Amino acid sequence: MDEQTAKELLTALGKFRQMNRKHRIVGDIPQAEFYILGAIKEKLMEKRESGEEEPAVMVSEIAGLMNMRMPAVSRVLGSMERKGLIERIMSPNDRRVVYLKLTPAGEGMLKCVMNHSVEMMMRVMEQMGEEDVKEFTRLLTKLYDIISAM
Repeated sequence: MDEQTAKELLTALGKFRQMNRKHRIVGDIPQAEFYILGAIKEKLMEKRESGEEEPAVMVSEIAGLMNMRMPAVSRVLGSMERKGLIERIMSPNDRRVVYLKLTPAGEGMLKCVMNHSVEMMMRVMEQMGEEDVKEFTRLLTKLYDIISAM
């Protein structure tokens, strides 16, 4: 690949990032909050499937999953808690350990955002065509895997 093509790829990725920032997914929820809601939900489902009766997710698990530092995660979680999307629960055994649970409002917000996102992707597929979307998805996943391995 020549240098010009590399610059064009960076420009395209930059445009995608700008579009992503410009278009909040739905309502007043920033993307970081949406992604954290999804990560909490995913972890809770994993724990239920592994047999935990009352699963809860540690803040440190979310920080690791999101590749964020604890102070940044704590700021986002504070905003989410004030909005009533999550509940923080202190461990009775260790005050340094904090667990997270989605509130009914958090569950509802996640469902609403997911529905909106699926509708938006359906409109994209109508314009791009299903085959192009599949190819784009394959290439985007390949790009992610390559960059993640660096």
